[in-house]
Amino acid sequence: MKKSIVLFCIAIFSIITSCQPKPKEPNQKVRVNLVSDPRTLDPRKSRDLNERILINMLFEGLTREGKTGKSELALAKLVEVHEAGSRYIFHLKDAYWSNGDKITAKDFVYSWSTALTPSFPSENAYQLFCIKNAEAIKKGEKSISDLGVFAIDESTLQIDLERPIPYFLELLSFSIFFPVHEAMDLHGWDLNHNPLISSGPFCLKQWKHSDFIDTVKNQKYWDAEAVKLEGIHLVMVTEDTEMRMFEKKQLDWAGSPLSIFPFDLVEGFLNKDLMHVHPSFSTYFFRINVEKPPFNNVNIRKAFALAINRKDLVEHVAKGGYTPALRFVPETMGIEAEAYFPDSDEIQAKALFQKGLEELNMKVEDFPRITFLYPTLQKNHVISQAVQQDWKRVLGVDVDLEANERKVYFERIGKQDYQIASSSWFADFNDPVNFLSVFKYKRATTNNTQWENKEYTDLLDTSETASQESRMAILKKCESILMQEMPIIPLYHQHMRYVKQQNLKDVALSSLGNLDFKWAYLDNPN
Repeated sequence: MKKSIVLFCIAIFSIITSCQPKPKEPNQKVRVNLVSDPRTLDPRKSRDLNERILINMLFEGLTREGKTGKSELALAKLVEVHEAGSRYIFHLKDAYWSNGDKITAKDFVYSWSTALTPSFPSENAYQLFCIKNAEAIKKGEKSISDLGVFAIDESTLQIDLERPIPYFLELLSFSIFFPVHEAMDLHGWDLNHNPLISSGPFCLKQWKHSDFIDTVKNQKYWDAEAVKLEGIHLVMVTEDTEMRMFEKKQLDWAGSPLSIFPFDLVEGFLNKDLMHVHPSFSTYFFRINVEKPPFNNVNIRKAFALAINRKDLVEHVAKGGYTPALRFVPETMGIEAEAYFPDSDEIQAKALFQKGLEELNMKVEDFPRITFLYPTLQKNHVISQAVQQDWKRVLGVDVDLEANERKVYFERIGKQDYQIASSSWFADFNDPVNFLSVFKYKRATTNNTQWENKEYTDLLDTSETASQESRMAILKKCESILMQEMPIIPLYHQHMRYVKQQNLKDVALSSLGNLDFKWAYLDNPN
């Protein structure tokens, strides 16, 4: 009888406690600003940094940049290196797509093969050219069956390279090397009607174009236990709105690398000791369309470069924290430090300008108005105004400023529909060749200056098989050629400036611009 009473009491207690409301779970959702709609969520098609950061939330490759900024195995659990570094064999983890399908070696073969199809629009396909026969396949000179990638079995992937490269494992963490789900891909990426099947720490929950993207934790992710956040909410607002939202605690992170910290707010946040500064492997520069007069003349290009006062620009416009760039590759990437041209040399700029006019058989009064193209951002606008004044003061040149919405800007750059335009380059991996290979080929989708130099191309090819010591000397020669012919005008080497809420912890930010919330959490969230 007593036993029955005890059991009855336990049952009643269970019913009562199960009916009581559960304590509210702490909010573990981070809010950030993506600024604008991504053009794609396809890892094979992404180009700009914001897209890559978002895609890294949703997808993963054989390796991933870890908390310390060094490459770590991700979907791969073991790697074997053979043939003096020309062959890699990866053994995959027991990992699954967000829909429950197993991630297999064939997924990698499929993804890379489609990216290398000649008709497939992939601006970063050149990153795959380290794989045997990849470049010839993309050019249509060889069959896809010749690609040096093989699924030995479901969980074993063999990759044969054209030649050993020292940064291959680091390169594999770049989005072009991520697998995509074949069935979803063949269905056409209709994300309005079908879910995005992903492999990373987070899944796409909702995308309201030009408004927000909402992600949630991927419960099928192989390392789900390490992911503390419920998800990430990405809004799309201007930089000024972003800072207001941050001050109202409606955002947890503001500024680099997803957006540009407004120049006019830098000093205020520095004085409050709230702004963080992180070094980066990046350069802000101007692209020049060398086939559009008058920029088909190298002396005109050099005159425009030397007329700019970079020291004043970084101190008074960008408000400090940046370094004037008198070269393209950041000094921290290993090439011996050297200034390839002087900053703000007005006398030489005028002399080069006059020489260029004579070579073009043109008088100063005949010099056409120049149009300067830039994406609509506050940073680009104030920099463009400052440089516009330098060019007018030193060279007497009238320059019209034209701001385009980000998508239109990239379309015009891709079509070479511009004279001179603002640009920036964040390294994909920590090696100078990543900067220099951007301009290796005229037809490369990363180039868009219409410039090509055979000696430059041949030297880059030679560097791939050279010893590390001689390799750096070769890359230095490449940079020298680039700066002598000036299809680009370097302005400054950037640093990332950002603010974050104090309770946001363990965000991984690297000098490559990778912003990773895989390990992040909110301490004492609302």
